[in-house]
Amino acid sequence: MKISFTAASLSLAWALMQAWTLWRREGAYHLLDAAPLLLASTFWVWLTGRYLWGSPGSARRYYRQSKLRDQMEYTWDDAGFGVTGDKLNSRYDWSDFIRWSEDRAALVIWTTERSYVPLPKHLVSDALLDDLGTRLQRVRRA
Repeated sequence: MKISFTAASLSLAWALMQAWTLWRREGAYHLLDAAPLLLASTFWVWLTGRYLWGSPGSARRYYRQSKLRDQMEYTWDDAGFGVTGDKLNSRYDWSDFIRWSEDRAALVIWTTERSYVPLPKHLVSDALLDDLGTRLQRVRRA
């Protein structure tokens, strides 16, 4: 999808250059000839950007709907990864994860493009994080 966004951005840049050239050469009246291309390119950039990053309102809505704000217990073994809480009880095979990433504060494991399991690092010892990282090596790192 990132390739599509790049292509959409390049298409919009090309359309803007064509419109500028047309305006400089023919005048403002002929600028309307480039309008369909400009509109299509702008829509393409907007659509792919919205797909990639969502909207600010959807991020707030996803957080409100999330069941991962309560106290959670994380477990893992050779078979998979589990998350248990008051409102949630999930068990994942390692093959269910599509990617993972980490920073200094959290480790995040994705089950779909928009569904993920966050693991705050301050709650887990370094030895356990190393063990989890070893098990996640089979999963693509984001």
